[in-house]
Amino acid sequence: MKACVHCAEFIQDAATVCRHCNREQAPKKARFSELTDLARHPLVVLAVATIIGSAIVPMVNASIERDRRFREAKAERASTLLRSARDLDRKLNLVFTEFTNFQRDEVAMGVVTPDSRRDFKSRVYARYEDFNRDAWWGHWQTLEDVMLLDLLDDAADRELSGLVTKYHDNLVAASGALDPLWTALVRDDHSTSETAAKVVADANAKLIDLHQQRKRLALEMAQRIRQ
Repeated sequence: MKACVHCAEFIQDAATVCRHCNREQAPKKARFSELTDLARHPLVVLAVATIIGSAIVPMVNASIERDRRFREAKAERASTLLRSARDLDRKLNLVFTEFTNFQRDEVAMGVVTPDSRRDFKSRVYARYEDFNRDAWWGHWQTLEDVMLLDLLDDAADRELSGLVTKYHDNLVAASGALDPLWTALVRDDHSTSETAAKVVADANAKLIDLHQQRKRLALEMAQRIRQ
């Protein structure tokens, strides 16, 4: 038994005309052809495309937007890190400049007075305080932001963490390179011109080398963030 395709009443499987509604039964292949033709109708195609588009297009757009924000977040952190690194280099250079100016203009010329030494100490303390206030946290904050926002995979996080540690150690070494200057020009009021000049030259050589290393590390960190 089968159901009539028109009135749904049951008829014999071999029946070609329904005994209830007297309508012919289309062959299966013909019915399939009708369905195929219907599926190809422009209105049906348009309706299906509209339904699919209304579901997929927003998903695609949302994915594109997420990717855009993701890239922007990475670029922002990388740019912030590089700006911070340049600012720290500038502040450290200002500290060293105070030492070199005092050694060249006053100690070497033999014109140091209690007042000029006191003014020098005030200036160099202020410069170092400005450097010290920002030197030890910015790079760690960037690493924390990158990890919290899940901007990199675990392997890249570990690589970035290693670079940040090296950068921090470099800053510690740069700060340590200033120690002989503090001793010779700030704490010791009786350092000779020759001693002060040698201390300044030695510190300058160390600071230049450390600056080059630190610059490379900052670029590597930014590139790792933006990868």
